[in-house]
Amino acid sequence: MLTVFLRLETSDTMVDDHDMEEVEIEDIFEEPVIDIDACDEGNQLAVVEYLEDFYANYTKMEVL
Repeated sequence: MLTVFLRLETSDTMVDDHDMEEVEIEDIFEEPVIDIDACDEGNQLAVVEYLEDFYANYTKMEVL
């Protein structure tokens, strides 16, 4: 478990270091991501299906 010290401010002025309170933060566990393209691993032609989507996305991002 990770322990972090946070500075609590009650007004616009800075508080002294002795006014700090210890706070415990829980670890975050992320769920594993399912690889939906695992069956196409090694198939260089599989990307052809997505090529138009890639270019449309890149063009949209360039305009922004």
